[in-house]
Amino acid sequence: MRFAEEMSRLTPRGRTDFGRSFQRLGAMGLREGLVVVVSDFFDPAGLAAVEDALKRLRHRLLLVPLTRASDAAPSLEGDLELVDCESGATAEVSVTPELLTRYREAFERFRFGLADCARRRGWGLLAIDVEREIVPQLSSIFGDGSYRA
Repeated sequence: MRFAEEMSRLTPRGRTDFGRSFQRLGAMGLREGLVVVVSDFFDPAGLAAVEDALKRLRHRLLLVPLTRASDAAPSLEGDLELVDCESGATAEVSVTPELLTRYREAFERFRFGLADCARRRGWGLLAIDVEREIVPQLSSIFGDGSYRA
């Protein structure tokens, strides 16, 4: 089975733990190369924990954040129960204009923080739009082997 087909069959599951995941990758003893990290980069421990986990790798890195327009500007309102697609955890929230403003500001800080981290560390950064098929977007980047991080 081709790698792209295999990737397209994956579904989100489990709790995010960048530290543990990249510690396992680092312990594999792989020779240096390009590591492409496709993620939303949300970790319960925060962006600093993500950076700490990634900086321990001795590979060149390309960060590929999964994005959608509604992440930056959600159109939610009222009393809602939100469900985390990875953990299944739920939270009841009352979405007000003030809460949306705080959320948008926090999201922009996160997005800027990820870009700043990549810039400072010399890592590549290339966003993928999850509203479109992900695997073809990755194939268009890497299909001919011309991308260099």
